[in-house]
Amino acid sequence: MKYVLAAVLTFATIASSFAISISSEVERGFRYFKYNSDFELQRLVFKSFQNTHGGQKPSIYQIDEMLGSIDWWYNPMDQKTAAWYGHNQAPRPIDLLEEWRKQEIAEEQRAPGYLELSRILRAKGMTEWEYDPVRMGWASLLFPAHQSPSDLGNVKLINSERVAVCWNRGEQSHTNCGGLNTYLVPNGHNVFVRAIDGADTRLLSGQCSWEIDSANGAKFIRPKNVTGPQVQLACSDEVLIFIPTGKEVKVKLERSADSAEIVVKIGDQLVVGFGDSFSSGEGNPDVPAKLAWTSDNNQDWAADGTSIVDETTNGPIRKAAGDYFAAQWIDRSCHRSAYSYQLRSALYLAVQYPYAITFLNYACSGAEVNGGLFYPLQGPEYTSNKASMDAFRKAQIPSLLNELCEKYDGDDVRDTPLSVAEEIKAIASGRYKFGGVISDRAYRCANQPAGKGLKRPIDLLYVSIGGNDMGFSRWIMAAITAEGKLGSFFPILKEDTDSACKNHQLSCRETRRRWKTLGARFALLRDFIDNRLAFTRGLAPVLLFTYPLPVRDTNGDYCPAGNSGMTVFVGRPSAPEPVKVCLSRTQKGLDTLDTIVDFTENSLNKAIENLASPDGYRRPAWQAVTAYKSEFDDRGFCASKVKEASGGSAPDEPFAGCKTASQIATLVKTLSFSGPAVQETLHLPSGFPTPTGNWRPFDPVLDYMPYAHRSRLLRTMNETDFLVNKLDSAVQGSKASGFLSLKDAAVYGAFHPTGEAHAFVADEFFAKSEDILNRSR
Repeated sequence: MKYVLAAVLTFATIASSFAISISSEVERGFRYFKYNSDFELQRLVFKSFQNTHGGQKPSIYQIDEMLGSIDWWYNPMDQKTAAWYGHNQAPRPIDLLEEWRKQEIAEEQRAPGYLELSRILRAKGMTEWEYDPVRMGWASLLFPAHQSPSDLGNVKLINSERVAVCWNRGEQSHTNCGGLNTYLVPNGHNVFVRAIDGADTRLLSGQCSWEIDSANGAKFIRPKNVTGPQVQLACSDEVLIFIPTGKEVKVKLERSADSAEIVVKIGDQLVVGFGDSFSSGEGNPDVPAKLAWTSDNNQDWAADGTSIVDETTNGPIRKAAGDYFAAQWIDRSCHRSAYSYQLRSALYLAVQYPYAITFLNYACSGAEVNGGLFYPLQGPEYTSNKASMDAFRKAQIPSLLNELCEKYDGDDVRDTPLSVAEEIKAIASGRYKFGGVISDRAYRCANQPAGKGLKRPIDLLYVSIGGNDMGFSRWIMAAITAEGKLGSFFPILKEDTDSACKNHQLSCRETRRRWKTLGARFALLRDFIDNRLAFTRGLAPVLLFTYPLPVRDTNGDYCPAGNSGMTVFVGRPSAPEPVKVCLSRTQKGLDTLDTIVDFTENSLNKAIENLASPDGYRRPAWQAVTAYKSEFDDRGFCASKVKEASGGSAPDEPFAGCKTASQIATLVKTLSFSGPAVQETLHLPSGFPTPTGNWRPFDPVLDYMPYAHRSRLLRTMNETDFLVNKLDSAVQGSKASGFLSLKDAAVYGAFHPTGEAHAFVADEFFAKSEDILNRSR
């Protein structure tokens, strides 16, 4: 007998011959994805790895690596994986995905996307690589794309309802998959059933007879138009069954003289994520900004015959004006991306285990406990629809309650966060609590005691918060400009009488103030999670992010003083923040990087760990996740192996010292990279001469791969400029490149984890999540 057991989705074989058995998998197991092909792609990679590595399960990092490999996408898959998907002849993964998406476009009104666009361009003899998922990254598959020149002005291309996830950024709610309650409290799930042999290989020959117990409401979805409980068809045909929530359904298979039977019961795990830019996926847009690479509209429909080089920076410029040519995000205002470790950990639970995952994600770049979690935050990009919404829809915790409560009244959520003075006064008077300066009614379900009146309990909660509360971006700003510039300071947690504060009183005072406030904010957050939410496993299963701060090169040395990777600013004389951008190692006797690293690890991360173990008391249900931080060693924002990748022809990077615009131009003109060296260099691509776009050291569109694995695990300012290319407003009225504000550059994109780095973090969050969910088996 064969048993496949899970916490909430159980397949138990009741009777079987040794010749055949039944495999069952949830369709759209990761329910946050609107269409099954996006989820099935992840499962395809998993199976492909497993079948070619002796049954070994891949890590999220290894899945990420395969999804970035042109060899994996464009070579035939192994025969066992091909058979699993009903193919006697092994197709290429890219062809199988095209097959799935064509069916969804025809039958489910899915909007055609970048994969379809690349195929149209190929058929016309035009360059397709720009829009290939290997170059753009797998998350681009979630978004609609133009299919003809006339499409370029179509507002539907940026319609949030056409994005293939359940979050609707226009409504700031998870309403994109048939409505909120349909998504949050499903009445059932569809399950694939397949006939397999003793070696777990799908059978493709012969006729299979399927029978289901339809008394509980189960029914056949595929093949279509089956009204009864039985169907006979080729074993290679796809069989999809609807299983009502909470019901056990008997499924029977017969093939010649062989038979098998299982009982299927589907459960659904609710995973919630909120936090700051390190959990939103900042710096990793689902669709990179669309940059010009030719002025010939016979090669690029968006080309207008004008220059493709920014006249200020000599760097890349957008193809055209308009939102569609900007970087695209699952949530534009918050820079929330599918590359986030929170999404990928939840996704992998659905890939590896036979239960469904419902995912609610609210993380927003720039969030603090005050402005972001409890009170409104617009996010890094202004969007008019969000700006006009009620305050509770712009704050993460009220947004969660609005969706999770049977009834919720958010009228008491303040329009603005507490001011510094209000917080300090409330903390001093003991009123920094619910029912004090914090509204009690705004942070519970309407007409219910705290923690009651919720539609369903939470199974896992992912949180990253605290970095912005303590001023992360301002530390970076101080290190790359000068202490005090643009509100910057260093994190020095000492009294004014300490020698370290002699020349840095501003930093010492600001750090002490924020530190005192952080303690009160964390206490409030802990109170809310423990007492105002409901969890399946009693005590809150909360996983807390701790901050890595990789500031070392590949040799293990601190990044050198200089502006390597930050040269985008040397060509911007009209910038509103005309300050010198150059990393300094010391300022007034203070070691800048040592100070930042020491505070992050020994103060901020310790405070986060104390959320799990306040006052030394161990909370088994609260865990600070820390193991991934070692992966960031020697892979800082300056890490580069460009010399090695270029076969020794490139000069070493990072370079030391603050180079001028003319020095950079002289150097870059001599460089020309290809292959891995393109992904390793810290240089900003420049066009020489301007009219032709003769790019050095690489073409920012046709050579650069945003999600290729590289030595550094943080985004540089240079690559953020042409990858995110952010404007102050989501409404772009000019073709010019997105203006890179110095303030924003240190917060929104630069110095944030790459997609590869998020995969490392996701692996550790998955391991902890797996352990929590498996305890209840």
